[in-house]
Amino acid sequence: MGALAVNESRSFTLTVQASDPYTGASPLVNTATLDALGDTDPGNNTGSASVPYRQENVAIPTLSEWAKIALSALILLAGLKVRRARSPARISRSRS
Repeated sequence: MGALAVNESRSFTLTVQASDPYTGASPLVNTATLDALGDTDPGNNTGSASVPYRQENVAIPTLSEWAKIALSALILLAGLKVRRARSPARISRSRS
């Protein structure tokens, strides 16, 4: 970090990931404390920052009940059509 001049400040960025599901306190509070030799004003050696924790709920797209029924019917019809096209009676008729 190096030495700091009088009234100088430094910023640090930390990226963290909360556990899922997060069950701790909100807001999240980060406190930093600095102790240096020769510090003439130890009353200003601590700083805190609060960040509200917000859990993002992401919507997962799904089909409605009726859309699932319609899709199932389409799959059934497609399967019947393929089965009918491959049936032995249909093949023997086409060869005669």
